[in-house]
Amino acid sequence: MKDKSLANLRITAGPVETLYLNERRVEDRFISHLNAIESRTRTELREGGGEVGMAVVKLGGKRSTEQSTTYTLDKPIAQALLLHEALAQNGSLRRSPNDPHPGDYVQFAGRAFLSHPTRSPGDVPLPTHTAAYPALEAERARQESWQQALGSPDPTMWLLVLDDDSKFSAAVLASRWLNADAITSYVHTRWQAFGVVEGVIDSVPLLSALHITWVHG
Repeated sequence: MKDKSLANLRITAGPVETLYLNERRVEDRFISHLNAIESRTRTELREGGGEVGMAVVKLGGKRSTEQSTTYTLDKPIAQALLLHEALAQNGSLRRSPNDPHPGDYVQFAGRAFLSHPTRSPGDVPLPTHTAAYPALEAERARQESWQQALGSPDPTMWLLVLDDDSKFSAAVLASRWLNADAITSYVHTRWQAFGVVEGVIDSVPLLSALHITWVHG
């Protein structure tokens, strides 16, 4: 990634309602991709008389606008938004589920189907309309089995399928990173998933999800 100052990154203003945020994976990806940017920014702050650790991410306008929302770099939500914006600005973020490759950073959206064979609420339709569902469910079960074997305190894994006019994408989500309060409000709506392609199952890209939000409008 081309080294840029965080001061040059602009995050699109607008409401962000997080449904899922894998803080551990976000931190790993943020550090590996943006550590050089953060280091340079901290140097610029010192040289300019700024305070290291000050809020450098602003949502809602220019850096000098007092009515914007600020975050510090140690907050996972700020790391996720900055990583997304940096990848978008340098052309490394794919927005189409066509011809995905493992390792690609992607952003997909679609109507959300969140399921678990023993825990799905009765009013949530299962994504059985896609032929890939059995294989996707098998992958969810495989990951959950590993979580149980490794002694995870919360091994439940959910299958998310996004349907964008019959163009499907999917992700297996760890229960511990789900925002239950938000999900119960938006189970039948469009979600937007930002993550990394793990692989392709029956032509459906499977993501390692970093940040998932509700699509407004």
